[in-house]
Amino acid sequence: MMTCREAARAASQALDGPLPLRRRLGLALHLSMCRACARYVREVRALHRLLQEWARRADAPAGAVDTRLSPEDRERIRRALLEAAGSA
Repeated sequence: MMTCREAARAASQALDGPLPLRRRLGLALHLSMCRACARYVREVRALHRLLQEWARRADAPAGAVDTRLSPEDRERIRRALLEAAGSA
């Protein structure tokens, strides 16, 4: 039986490529019995998908993704920086 630490390691390795059958089955068995690890793996996979999407957008042609701050956001950040400087 795979430990939680081994399951976490196997789940991370599975993001990089296919696992050998025995390891894949061991992970599936562990995840079917351990709710904490099953939740951890779902969260790691979701984070992995988000990072992949972010990387795709970062590689998009210039202008395809608007990364500029709105005037409201700029003002909010400016105020926060001024407050932080005043309390230092």
